[in-house]
Amino acid sequence: MIMNQEKTSLYLNCKEKNSWGIITTLKGDAQQTMDFVNYHLNVGVNHILLYFDDPNDFAIELLRNKKKVTCIPCTERHWQSIEIIEHRCILEKKQLSNIKHGKEILYGKGIRWGISIDSDELLFVCKKKKEKNSTISEILLEQSEKIGVIRVKSYESIITKDQYNHRSFMAKWFMVQPSDKKFFTLFFYKILNYNRKGVINDEFFLGHTEGKSFFRVNLDFLKINQHSPIVKSKKVKYIESKELKLLHFDCMLYEKWKERWLWRVSGGINSVGMGPQRLKQFKLISDVANKESDKKLKKLYKKWFFVGYIKLFLLRITHQVRQIDINDETFNESICYKK
Repeated sequence: MIMNQEKTSLYLNCKEKNSWGIITTLKGDAQQTMDFVNYHLNVGVNHILLYFDDPNDFAIELLRNKKKVTCIPCTERHWQSIEIIEHRCILEKKQLSNIKHGKEILYGKGIRWGISIDSDELLFVCKKKKEKNSTISEILLEQSEKIGVIRVKSYESIITKDQYNHRSFMAKWFMVQPSDKKFFTLFFYKILNYNRKGVINDEFFLGHTEGKSFFRVNLDFLKINQHSPIVKSKKVKYIESKELKLLHFDCMLYEKWKERWLWRVSGGINSVGMGPQRLKQFKLISDVANKESDKKLKKLYKKWFFVGYIKLFLLRITHQVRQIDINDETFNESICYKK
């Protein structure tokens, strides 16, 4: 670990005040991992730390020669080095330990900002009409030194039949949380078929309602958290970004979505941090998975993520969804090497 005095000196001498890095603990499809990495390299990330929960993940070899990517196989030796004795402990503990470990690595590289996101999430800059298209680095550069944590709200993906293609990150429509809960309560209950209690409690999202947060890597954590970390210094300010958004692709291709959830149901992930609606989703999938009914599982998938054109029209006119078109070239590896 780097001593505080040394950290302060290195941090002040860092030339790239807008530099930022990503910390991700993952286990999944190699192509999705490559898309995740190439996308963020193309939008300007300075470094990506990938903690592979499967030490034999094929993507490790594919990413070995990328200068801005560090692959860390999570072997038993790794877990023991960061004070995790049992490698099958709950996912949250693994993630939080890797965040703490990764924060020090990013700091050692002279990087100012860090953020921990999942491999099914993409950082995106949403601009208003007629506004100049800012980059993530430019937004971070604008922040005063007093700001230490920047919350990035999550947009949850939905999908229409014409958008169903080969890529995991294929969704172009995203749900946004209503600004007036009372007005839209009945609307969401009728249109999106969620239970009334869940809607009232802002639980109509199946994914991450809290978003994630950028944090200055020189600050010590009082509480490590992907969503809203708390730092020890009382002088630090916390803000929510109006431009930065986190696109959560919970509705990836069916086979990949199925594989991920069956992994959770089988105990591949021991998660204790689910909210009420997410837990309900987990139980429904578990019941279907135990009956080994692929037809019923696919029915759940379509019910949750596929939106017909009438529903989509209603959601659009009430500004509850936003269309975001990501250029396919942003996932292209060749663009990364041009920079």
